[in-house]
Amino acid sequence: MPVKGVNLVLTARSADKLVAICRECMKYNIQAYYYAGDITDEQTLIETVKLAKEKFGKIDILIANTGIGLVQDFLDSSMADYDRLMNTNMRGDYAICLHPIREMAKQHEGQVIITSSVRRRN
Repeated sequence: MPVKGVNLVLTARSADKLVAICRECMKYNIQAYYYAGDITDEQTLIETVKLAKEKFGKIDILIANTGIGLVQDFLDSSMADYDRLMNTNMRGDYAICLHPIREMAKQHEGQVIITSSVRRRN
């Protein structure tokens, strides 16, 4: 029997990592589904929302944790690096919120949590 209120729809670029997370969730009776794609591609977000609605009927909470960083020296970077950084970090956060919040507005309820993380490079 699924744990009430703890069911997930996940998205990220790495399907293998998403599969591993979904398998781990199953150990705790948590229903977890995924859509692998890049959040800078709007279709990824449309399909993720569609999957959540198909599986659970609505979206209660959106937790957005998107972002990349430049890992080279600034003087070795390019405008293409900057464009990729901004497209993911700024446009990505906007995009990942847009479609789920539209659904939450139709429901007249929902919560949005936006986080960020930094991974240290050794």
